[in-house]
Amino acid sequence: MNKLPSIAKWFTLSCAAGLSFLGLASDSPAAGAARWTEANAKEWHAKQPWLFGFNFVPSTAVNDTEIWQAESFDPKTMDREST
Repeated sequence: MNKLPSIAKWFTLSCAAGLSFLGLASDSPAAGAARWTEANAKEWHAKQPWLFGFNFVPSTAVNDTEIWQAESFDPKTMDREST
């Protein structure tokens, strides 16, 4: 039984993950990138499109489609949990 392919695969994936981490870490303020000013952040935010969609599921629903079913529609819980 030859273990070389599995070891090579593990090594390749480990190297790729490490290089990805180094690439992400280089954009951090600690790596020398300047921190945005509040004005820069507001300018960037103003240029972004309107966000739409949701990822809210109230505690009385099992999933996001059950929210809208007549048997489980619970606006009081939705209002309480989303504020």
